[in-house]
Amino acid sequence: MPKNPNILPLSDLKKYVSRAVLRVPSNHPKTGELDTNEILATLRPSWSKVGRYLPALPGGKIEVSDFEDLIGEKLEDLDPHLILTIDQLLMAGLAAAERELYEELGLILTSGLLSFADLNTNKSGWTTVSYVAELPEKPTLLVKPDSAGTVWMDEERIKNGSPKMLPGNLGTARRSLKVLDSQIE
Repeated sequence: MPKNPNILPLSDLKKYVSRAVLRVPSNHPKTGELDTNEILATLRPSWSKVGRYLPALPGGKIEVSDFEDLIGEKLEDLDPHLILTIDQLLMAGLAAAERELYEELGLILTSGLLSFADLNTNKSGWTTVSYVAELPEKPTLLVKPDSAGTVWMDEERIKNGSPKMLPGNLGTARRSLKVLDSQIE
């Protein structure tokens, strides 16, 4: 995070990512009763430099265009030392999560379905903004070239920390699930 956590120099944007945690109920095949919840993950593509074929939460880098849509101007036309607020970062992160869901999975979520869950900076200086949504059922997905496929992961395995995932994604998923659980209570 920047020294002042309420502002973001635009130059720091290259180390910000947005992730979506989508949870659906999974019913037991025989009884039809709720068995568990599952979380959607994409599989990293073979050409990826990091984590080939590892499950990852849908999402990616927050791009300048995500901010441009917010402010209605091209950032190149503005002062290069532009300072953005944390609220602008969260709104751009939401735009990035929605954009990435479409780019990776062909998924368009209705406005307001995703809600903010977590903002976390790791030891390497990468900041992840995560958003959550509770879906009533598994959506139809169109796996695009940005992904090697999808996998629905058991929520309890994620909460217990057992699945291998792209670095940082397991912690993001666990923190985001706590937010989802608190929204239900």
